[in-house]
Order: sequence, then C-alpha cells, then structure tokens
Amino acid sequence: MKSLGNRIKDARKNAGLKQSDIAELLNIKNTTVSNWEKDISKPDIDTIEYLCELFNVSANYFIADMASKEVLSFSEKEHIKKYRSLEALDKKAVDGLINTLSEREKPIIKERSQDAEHSKEFIVLEPPKIIPCYPKLASAGTGEYLFNDIPVDMIETENNEADFALGVNGNSMEPKFNDGDYVLVKKQSTVNLNDIAIYIIDGECLIKQYKGNRLHSLNHEFNDVMFNKNQNIKCVGKVLGKV
Repeated sequence: MKSLGNRIKDARKNAGLKQSDIAELLNIKNTTVSNWEKDISKPDIDTIEYLCELFNVSANYFIADMASKEVLSFSEKEHIKKYRSLEALDKKAVDGLINTLSEREKPIIKERSQDAEHSKEFIVLEPPKIIPCYPKLASAGTGEYLFNDIPVDMIETENNEADFALGVNGNSMEPKFNDGDYVLVKKQSTVNLNDIAIYIIDGECLIKQYKGNRLHSLNHEFNDVMFNKNQNIKCVGKVLGKV
C-alpha cells in the first residue's frame, strides 16, 4: 500500500515537475513539499484538490488505499481548520476540554415509576458543566497579570453560571477567601455594589469587593484600592463562590 507521500511523489514525477516547481506554484517552501513526500506532514484538503488538477489525477488517486480508514465528515474537517487557526493557549484549552469530555461518564438516566401499571417517567441527570481553570491568577494581595500565557486545566462544576475558575493568591480577602482557594467566576463587565469581583487595573488582576469608587479588601490589614481617572480599569466578572 502506497502512502500519501509516495503517491504525491509519483504523481509529481509523472507530471514532469520538480519539488521546487510545486513550491513555487503554491508559494510555499521546498521543504514543505519534501515533508509531504516523506510523510512527515500532509497537505490540507484544499491543497490536495489543487494537486489533483495540477497532476491531472482524480481525488481517488490519493485516497484509494485509505478507504478502510476512518473518513472525516465535512463538519469535522471544518473543526480541524478552525483548531489550526487558534493561538497556542486556546488550543491547550480545547485539548483539555476534549480530554475531559472523552473521559467523563455519559449522562445518567434514572427511571421513576409514577404508576407501575401505566406510565414511567425518565429523569436525565445532566453531566456537570466543563469550564477552564486558571491556577494562581486572581491576586488577593498586590495583584498580578491575568491570562498571560499561563497553563489552563478544565474542571467540572455544577454551577451553570460559572464561566471559568481561578486560583487566589495572598490573604487580603480572608476569612472568606484564602490563599490557594479556587473561585468560580461569571464573566460580566459590571457588578453590583458589595459584590466580590475580579478586576484588572493597569494590567494587574485583583479579587476584591466592589465599593463603587474603590475595591475593598475583607482583611483589614490591607488598604483598599482607590479608582482614579488615569487607571485602565476593567471588570472581568463576578465571583460566585469557591470551587
């Protein structure tokens, strides 16, 4: 069975073309074509379509020996294209979500009998919600950068309002939130007075209580963070509670 790389190589030679010719026509590097023929990498669907026209072969020429392999649907191919366009951190989040979803149990279906002789009611217990979890980002002390090329895990939560979770640094929010706690956060650009929220001020991330013109620390050993017009202030979301 010939590999895809061998088929590309044979078709290219039959067409009387060099690797450099293909590279020039596709505006790619010579090494890219070489990697295809060595089966180090593969061209995408659009490129294969172009190669079929260039070599005057049908698509079946490239996929004839792949019939027994799993074939991707159109939607699956579209997902792959979108995945390839993501930033590295976003790919990591998607990878974590896929791993978590593939390993968790399916929804539980319980049967509850209303009348043994007549009807039955089926209760579907939905699986927990999957959200990103960012470790040690919300600072309860002096503040530190949020979402700055940091690792991300995916966790399950039964709180359907939560959009993500993040770790608490410092002890300025004791006794409600301690260093090392993880909090659930609902994304929103504003919060109500006295809500506990995640704010970014001039690039620094803080978990504090919103007091209108300032951010308040529950631990009285820490000063409040006053707002001023020269600051870049952004509300990330409302803290719903601990994980």
